[in-house]
Amino acid sequence: MRTAKSRLCFAAAVLLSAAAAPVPAATFMVNSTSDAVDALPGDGLCRIAGATSCTLRAAVQEANSNFTADDIVLPAGTYRLSLTGAGESAGATGDLNVSTPIRILGHNALDTIIDGLNSDRIFAMNNSTRVAALTLNDVTLTHGFADFGGAVHVEHIFEANRSRFIDNWATRIGGAIYNRSRPSFGADQMSLFASLIQSNRAGADGCASPAAEGGGASLYGTITIVESTISDNTSCGSGGGLILSPTRLEMRDSVIARNRVTSTGFGGGLVLSARTATAITGPHLISSTTFENNEAPVAGAAWMAETVLENSTMALASTHK
Repeated sequence: MRTAKSRLCFAAAVLLSAAAAPVPAATFMVNSTSDAVDALPGDGLCRIAGATSCTLRAAVQEANSNFTADDIVLPAGTYRLSLTGAGESAGATGDLNVSTPIRILGHNALDTIIDGLNSDRIFAMNNSTRVAALTLNDVTLTHGFADFGGAVHVEHIFEANRSRFIDNWATRIGGAIYNRSRPSFGADQMSLFASLIQSNRAGADGCASPAAEGGGASLYGTITIVESTISDNTSCGSGGGLILSPTRLEMRDSVIARNRVTSTGFGGGLVLSARTATAITGPHLISSTTFENNEAPVAGAAWMAETVLENSTMALASTHK
């Protein structure tokens, strides 16, 4: 027979166990293309004040409120981030801040579009206290604008599947995507599968800051690029298409085309180079990939270090002064 004391101990143990139990992963179903904040972030309900609507911004705020890897389902539509206000880190205005593992599940990249309206970047990772990760499936990011990473400012882990990054602008580095390396969280992992990075640019108007680089993207760490196209991007400085500082690179079955360095620099299509003391441990592998019609003052097609090329072609690259 239990005594009162044993019953109290049992109850306390149950409460402690419940408190320690992890919060289960959630799936948030967006049902509105409007841009509005969540009514009460952290209550587990994606809904805006005075309504039952779940917006993309509200879903991201709710997903950030727990430590689990959550999914956000985004139906076909154009989601315009109209709540302007750069420099804010809670996702209430401007870009959508990501501080936990989040996966965005679009309907199709052709009809699921997130538009930054040229007022701020679209996604920014906040890794100050915990490891964030962002996966984008079947979406288009367009009209993002920032100094680093016009569409996405990445820290640590990023993956894009069947997604498009079109017409984004960074005044400094990474027209569409910029990866800020955070070694304290372990090796960065950057992956692009069956994705498109097109018509993005890095650099100020008139190329007043030639140091800008990576017209399409600037990435560090373990980099995987498969069945993807990097095309028609421009940079005032090096890396018209991509500038990469990998610890390991695998690029295959991809196209690097019509990218251009418009001012001073090298590597119209690609720069693969050490920008930190820990980068470039190579050799890296580029296979079944085509470089064509890329342009730069030096190394029109690509500038690469410790790289193995297999079944790849470099055609019609040009240099200019």
